[in-house]
Amino acid sequence: GGRAPARRFTCAFRDGTVGFVDVCSAPVKTASRMREKLAEYAAEDAPWPLCAQILDPVRATVVCEGPLRILEAASWFLNADSAPEPVAAEPRLGGGGGKSRGGLPICRVKNKFALDDSELVGGYRDLMLCGVLEGKNGLRIIGEIQIQDKV
Repeated sequence: GGRAPARRFTCAFRDGTVGFVDVCSAPVKTASRMREKLAEYAAEDAPWPLCAQILDPVRATVVCEGPLRILEAASWFLNADSAPEPVAAEPRLGGGGGKSRGGLPICRVKNKFALDDSELVGGYRDLMLCGVLEGKNGLRIIGEIQIQDKV
């Protein structure tokens, strides 16, 4: 299975403009793929427990235009109070429904815009945020949000 179709959100940005952000979820990483990653980490002599290196069992991609929009989109997850107000009857990105709740607890930020071409894996650049998601029953999982430039 590939990515789900993107969902388009209309956002009122801090600079006063209105624009679009596309959000797309990816399938949950399979157990077989996670076992492959564990074998790679073992070969790299990664610290134990090896499963602590898997930071993207659940993933989503946010696509917006330009570096300012990328940074603003990152701020929506880091500080929910900075999430844009919905335009018309569209859902609110960053959650909160107007209620102050702080941001998503972030355990890693990886800025692939800052890497040299020789350091890129997969050939594309993005800003990756790994955040801790917690369910109603207290179960926590780390998920990855990739924020990419539309160009």
